[in-house]
Amino acid sequence: MMLNSNFSKALCFITTLLPITLLTGCGVGGGTASQSSSATPVSAATRGYVNGGNLPVTGADVNLYVAGVNTPGTGTGYGSGATLLIHTKTDQTGSFIFNSGDYTCPTPTQQAYIVVSGGNPGLGGTVNNPYITLMAALGPCPAGGNLLIGDLTHGIAPIPFINVDEITTVAAVWALQQFMTPPGSSNTNAPNIGAPNTTYTNGLSAPNTLSVQPAVVGMNNAFTTAKMLADIATGTSPNLNYPYATPESAKINTLADIIATCVNTDPTASSICSNMMADATPSGATTAADTIQALWYIAQHPIHNVSNLYGYVTGTPPFSPTYTAPGTLSGSVPSTTAFNDTTIAINYAPVSNNLPVLGKAFGLAIDAYGNAWFTNQGQTAVSGDSPTGAVAASIAELGPDGNVLLAPVTTFNLSTTGGSASKFTVAQPTNTRTIIIPTVLAIDLTNQPWFVNGDTAYTGGFTACSTTDVCAGDLGVFSASSAASVAGGSSSTGYLVGYGPSGMAIDGNNNVFVTNPGNSSGGVSSRQITHMSALDGSGFTSSAGAAPNTLPGGSAMVAVDTNPNVPGGIVWVENFTACPQPLGGTTVDFGILSLYGGTAAAALSKSEVATTYDPNATTGAGTSGTTGNCNQTNINIGQLLQSPMANPNAISFDRNNGAWLTNQIHASGGFDGLTYITAPADALGTISSSTTLVNGVASSSNQGVATSGTTMSVPYFSEVDGNNNVWVSVNSIRSIVEASVDTSGGTPVITLQTPGQGSAITGAAYGLGFVHNTLNSRMLAIDPSGNIWVTNEATTSYVNQSGSNTSMTNSVTVLVGAAGPVVTPISLRMHNKLLGTKP
Repeated sequence: MMLNSNFSKALCFITTLLPITLLTGCGVGGGTASQSSSATPVSAATRGYVNGGNLPVTGADVNLYVAGVNTPGTGTGYGSGATLLIHTKTDQTGSFIFNSGDYTCPTPTQQAYIVVSGGNPGLGGTVNNPYITLMAALGPCPAGGNLLIGDLTHGIAPIPFINVDEITTVAAVWALQQFMTPPGSSNTNAPNIGAPNTTYTNGLSAPNTLSVQPAVVGMNNAFTTAKMLADIATGTSPNLNYPYATPESAKINTLADIIATCVNTDPTASSICSNMMADATPSGATTAADTIQALWYIAQHPIHNVSNLYGYVTGTPPFSPTYTAPGTLSGSVPSTTAFNDTTIAINYAPVSNNLPVLGKAFGLAIDAYGNAWFTNQGQTAVSGDSPTGAVAASIAELGPDGNVLLAPVTTFNLSTTGGSASKFTVAQPTNTRTIIIPTVLAIDLTNQPWFVNGDTAYTGGFTACSTTDVCAGDLGVFSASSAASVAGGSSSTGYLVGYGPSGMAIDGNNNVFVTNPGNSSGGVSSRQITHMSALDGSGFTSSAGAAPNTLPGGSAMVAVDTNPNVPGGIVWVENFTACPQPLGGTTVDFGILSLYGGTAAAALSKSEVATTYDPNATTGAGTSGTTGNCNQTNINIGQLLQSPMANPNAISFDRNNGAWLTNQIHASGGFDGLTYITAPADALGTISSSTTLVNGVASSSNQGVATSGTTMSVPYFSEVDGNNNVWVSVNSIRSIVEASVDTSGGTPVITLQTPGQGSAITGAAYGLGFVHNTLNSRMLAIDPSGNIWVTNEATTSYVNQSGSNTSMTNSVTVLVGAAGPVVTPISLRMHNKLLGTKP
């Protein structure tokens, strides 16, 4: 009778707490596994066990590597440079030993991983299955030491026991996929992991310099993420050592079960392995030759052949619970527990002083070391959650593995000199500001996080308003982290800016741009773009010309590209509002854009473009009239796009300075969709072409009428990854969307890379996305490991790995390793001209 491996491993984990002489049978007995070990004391070895499904793998090769950190040539550096430290084999119980004196971790400290290949998966006789390749991500290998000794001074714990199986293999491949070599004959049974050590700087003089190796940071953090998916001591998921982290363990089990079917077979008597390799391999690629290569393809191509792959989960699978078959619908959307794609997510719900650290988290930004900064908009205690408690409006910081670096902070101090202080007639006293409704986050070139302190007012001292008027809004700034494990926020300041701050962006020259769509007649720089230096808030100026959000309602988001035709790039402002235009008796909504030169924050002369829907907007500076300009008089509204775009909310740029916009109209006459705009080819801000995806259909005609639809259903925020693909948080369908664009033919052609029409999800909406434990999603950010972080505002609770409830609004969802790694923060990415490009 075959035991369920989760039970046997749990038993093994318990017995590891007993004296080591009692561990025979848990994979640590039997000295024959080591090449030179019998005379070495038992306590001086790292020991392990290899389990294939639910059986020991005997006679397998066991190799301990450290990942490469290497100087790349053109197009190299990822997935190269790994070093073999020691080789051994598993004995008749599936056990192995690494004696402490047999190897030394190199200098500087590098990340260790173990690979097991070949062997007999408990089938008796002389069977050897060459398709077996399993691995476990171990983490830092202490310089000059070994795994058993560790280095507690630098936070590197000893590793006395390693349980290698399909679960640890899935965890390692998904977390490290961006740093692995694509399948080929040279890396069969020997996956190569590495990162380029290219250093990027911010170009500022001391003491404001910043120098970082983003790819190395990303790879090191990815090893940490692997621990969040599985426990290498037990070979199971979740890892109970991190109770705040809830991975999609059932999906991890499902993926492990798929390859276990191959691992536990004799390939000379069955075609299961060869069939699986073919099913995992995308068209035109080198056929996978081992289980790690198959998993790498499955991770990199998350909607490829999911139905066939799920077919390998048969009988009583060794790992449970599992996901249900592909195509399962729950209402109008796929079930969150159906195997419709192969992406894996983790929900982090950290706690500090027995209170949630995240509470209705809205803004999100990743710093230079992969730390995540959040704006909490605050929430009351959610009944039934554990722990429960109110979270005040605040700023918080998490490490790459979701651990708390900075517990929620609720106040900051205003500067008396920087920002719009010069606009006031009397010196403003330093005073403490309370964080009210913080929204957008951005991180500057010195790694300091900035946030918009939304819906706040500052009164008094300004010539144009009385003490009762709303005069200005403010931004807060926190001190930077200096490493992935070090908290920022030890000091904070803030600056007065224009009235009603809404959107904020920091460019590659360390300028801060803020949209101020407030409409108070006495406000500082209301309905303008304001701009200042991120170093000290100096150089505060306000834009002239076309103003953001001149139509009633909505807020204006802002982003900056690196367009070489305009010094300092182009500042793009989206107005979250609609401009109805009559067309054949049907109201069609069109979004509005304003474009500014990044150096002076002045409107570009072609910020408005005439369209058939707005015949009066012909001068480029805006015209007044009662029939054009959205029927508004004496105002400048910005540019009306030449293809449907409605209620644009967020904007991000690719390596060609093309702009992605999310559109949120989903009522009659409107649509949910994505718009891609070709970068302006001149210094005037002229937009030559754009394409909008409406219900999965590209609408490039000016005369096209957008219809109510379900494409993505309220797409909210977006960011472009290192592969030049855009990722979009979806507000209402618990999903995350990936899309690409092809501009080679002139007119942009958008392709959704996520499930939808023609996929295994029968009847699903086009472009539905990768479905995970998200709801009411807001901001999205990509880190140097290729993880996608998404904030959620829903108070709906889920069961965490400890069996108690956690509100989604108290958590952040992280899609593991699915995106191309990027330089962070975005300002450093822009400074080094790496939009849409891997570091």
